[in-house]
Amino acid sequence: MNLGINPWTGNRYAFAGGNPIGLVENDGHTPVRADHEINQEESAAEQADEAGVAGSEQGAQDAADLAGKLTGMRRPYLADKSSTSVGKVWSSATNKYKIKLAVAQPDAGEEAYSLPAGWEEVIRKVETTHQAFRLTPLGLSGRAATWHSMGVKIAGFGYEQDPLTDGMTLLGDQLFWPTYLSSQMTPEDDSLTTRAFGVDSEQCYQYYSARLTDSDAWPVFRLGLRDRHEINVVFCNIPGEHSCDFLICRPGGEHPVRLTILGGHEFRPGLSWPELVTAAQFTGAPYGVTDPEGRLLLLLPAFGDQDLPPEATEVVTAALVRRGAGPGAEELAAHLLRKPAWWPHWRADSGISVSDGRYSTRNPAGPAALSADDLTEVSTALAPTA
Repeated sequence: MNLGINPWTGNRYAFAGGNPIGLVENDGHTPVRADHEINQEESAAEQADEAGVAGSEQGAQDAADLAGKLTGMRRPYLADKSSTSVGKVWSSATNKYKIKLAVAQPDAGEEAYSLPAGWEEVIRKVETTHQAFRLTPLGLSGRAATWHSMGVKIAGFGYEQDPLTDGMTLLGDQLFWPTYLSSQMTPEDDSLTTRAFGVDSEQCYQYYSARLTDSDAWPVFRLGLRDRHEINVVFCNIPGEHSCDFLICRPGGEHPVRLTILGGHEFRPGLSWPELVTAAQFTGAPYGVTDPEGRLLLLLPAFGDQDLPPEATEVVTAALVRRGAGPGAEELAAHLLRKPAWWPHWRADSGISVSDGRYSTRNPAGPAALSADDLTEVSTALAPTA
């Protein structure tokens, strides 16, 4: 195992054979050692007040227990005596995430086992508005040291009051495609991407910060499908928690279902090769992205399939060239289709297309599985034409 940092988001991943098997985040809600955060001149109660949270391991455990009760998705909570537990909870009052810290101070002589000030109100709102928690164990130097609770808004995924903007105008920018592909597909080494498009990495970093991850303007790219479903590619620009979400929606944007999430909490892939090509080649939508090359490249980060046809590299190369790539396009295409170990195989199960990818939303046995009804609806909407 080795640790690598995603230079685009600042997240640190643990890899084994190219497959991310654990995650340590060092963004705005990173797990940090308690001796770095704790002011030894203050009491645990004072620090709890400042952090807005109970200053004990038990307080964090109580929160984890409650979150698990709400969703039936409890995960083991393990902490050592020098850890800081980090909780991220959705507030329906503000439609924003709240960050909570639980500082472990077993030797401080203070008892602070209650939930954070205001936490009960947040939980009450969560229960009444069908919010949910997901708990993900995180590791720090090989130890399960913290817990992280990710609030998920069910109805609309919490985008209603966020500054969503039409991303169509970005597609013509010289830096859009190299930046998009670098940040979402080759964050560990963007040299092939930037070389193929003849741009500089620093230019892409600046474009990424200014245009794609602006907290005041979240780009959205809409791709209509033949049955009036649509795929929305959303840059979710919560400060310190950037992600790129691929949603498939019913007509009118109703019933959004997460197909793929790229970022600190990745669930992928969401598309097989036949589904990718079918979605890319549909040009009959009266809105959004309609050109096949742009559609294919936008959806490419959500795709993963071990069983590629011989013409796959040629198809992606042609799309890259049409979007500004030069002589290095074929090499880049081959790299983007390099079949990492975590890419799954796809199969038909009772007429539904499913994958065996561990963290794929299309794997009925996986931890991120869609409901049976959603799996059926998504498979039908994405089904290749005869």
